[in-house]
Amino acid sequence: MNNKKFLKIAVIILLILNVCSVSIVVIHGGKHEEPKNEIIKKLKFDSEQVTNYELLIVQHKLAVKKNRKQIKETKGKLYDLLKSDNHFQKEILISNLEKLNTKIEYLNFNHFVSIKKICKPEQIDDFNKLTEELGKLFEKSIK
Repeated sequence: MNNKKFLKIAVIILLILNVCSVSIVVIHGGKHEEPKNEIIKKLKFDSEQVTNYELLIVQHKLAVKKNRKQIKETKGKLYDLLKSDNHFQKEILISNLEKLNTKIEYLNFNHFVSIKKICKPEQIDDFNKLTEELGKLFEKSIK
């Protein structure tokens, strides 16, 4: 087989693989929206509510990011203890990690309390339905 014929076959195979890959992304990947957009759609937020919601998201992300940074630093200190036989700080650091993780859960919960507050009375039923889906909704965004 000469080089020209081999290159033609290789290009055709790569083209077929690319078309298949794009098809898979379109079929499976197109169904998932960002949680923010799904929440806006499910709660039927108007433009003012969307603006308020986006502000809540920024505040929430900053607070969670700060806590995640503290968790990372605390884990670093915890695992640094493995370098020596002096493990007396272990319990303190693990307790601090528990507190930081708990704080993130409170931040998440309170974030949704704030979202509920920007809902109009006629949106509360939709909000209550949404609460049943929150675990699945954010599970998708973690992947």
